[in-house]
Amino acid sequence: MQEKEKIRLQELAHKYLNGTLTSAEQFEFDHWFEQSVDEPLTIPFHKKVTEKTHKAEIFASIQKELKFTERKTYRIWPRVLVAASLLLCTTVALYFYFHTSPLPVLALSKSAKPIQPGGNKAYLTLANGRRLALTDASNGALAKESGVQISKTADGQLIYTIADDQQKESPGGYNTVETPRGGQYQIRLPDGTQVWLNSASTLKYPVCFTAKATREVKLQGEAYFEVAKNKNVPFIVEVQDKQKVKVLGTHFNIKAYIDEPALETTLLEGSVEVSNTFQKNTLKPGQQASLQDNKHFIISDNIDLKSVVAWKNGQILFADQDIKSIMRQISRWYDVDVEYRGNIPERSFNGGFSKSSNLEEILKILELSHIHFKTEGRKLIVTP
Repeated sequence: MQEKEKIRLQELAHKYLNGTLTSAEQFEFDHWFEQSVDEPLTIPFHKKVTEKTHKAEIFASIQKELKFTERKTYRIWPRVLVAASLLLCTTVALYFYFHTSPLPVLALSKSAKPIQPGGNKAYLTLANGRRLALTDASNGALAKESGVQISKTADGQLIYTIADDQQKESPGGYNTVETPRGGQYQIRLPDGTQVWLNSASTLKYPVCFTAKATREVKLQGEAYFEVAKNKNVPFIVEVQDKQKVKVLGTHFNIKAYIDEPALETTLLEGSVEVSNTFQKNTLKPGQQASLQDNKHFIISDNIDLKSVVAWKNGQILFADQDIKSIMRQISRWYDVDVEYRGNIPERSFNGGFSKSSNLEEILKILELSHIHFKTEGRKLIVTP
């Protein structure tokens, strides 16, 4: 890059940060961006800071990359440009990188009121059929069934504790926790097993496991399990009547949404046995069993575990996923319906965002890939 070009680029970067680019200058800036499409574009997660502080950090990075010298030529990394373009989202923890050539940017259609992210929302159905909205329920004791006390904590967790000293067999009652779109919840089962339930998911389980030969629960949707160890009583998850996951005590994630192309069981710690009518496999940590066509498992090694369980840690991450895969996650967390219009280009995305961001902030970032969005109420329209 010539010194003259460097000066011009620095000028454009400065204007971008201040929001004073003209349409022609915006086109010029975008054109420069297209020259380095093979480089990963990354905006790292970082703590929230003030816009003034973050703006100063971005501009300092740009200046560092644009240092002038008569003897050396410094290449400007695309990530600096992307960081600059994120000025309007300075307090949002996001990053993306794209493997496609961008096209001219179109402005995001702003909704009258930004759609907010989900939160701790769930419904509990007791063995007697009584249904409680956990979002509205007061903290503390909710009910008592089969010698088990059911309580809600202030941090959005449902806890089951054995309230009676008598170790009698449960009469067979079941509880069910359902999370709506835009909801999530954490549950501690009577045996001490911890379960994180993702959006649009359902978990059905016995009120008490005492005197049972197995600890069996049923799942639809997505959940992360930290199973309490009990070598004499296996923990079994029945998933959509399609497969079973059997463990003694371990950490694993099951993703089993009806609208997803495959049912995925990912092991983080210990070992699990996944089985159905056709196959039985034992997983090792870092492996994932993907059930294809409801028949055969594909076992994958060295899975990006951070991406798999990011949802329970306040993030949504994705690796080599297309826009429709990302939109399914957004639809569930932001409780929006997604509609596609036109020929949406096939592109792979690697990156993620904080689940505390509002939808408009997320869409501004996705538009850097030059796929465009319009919101109409709770409908999200995706166009080329």
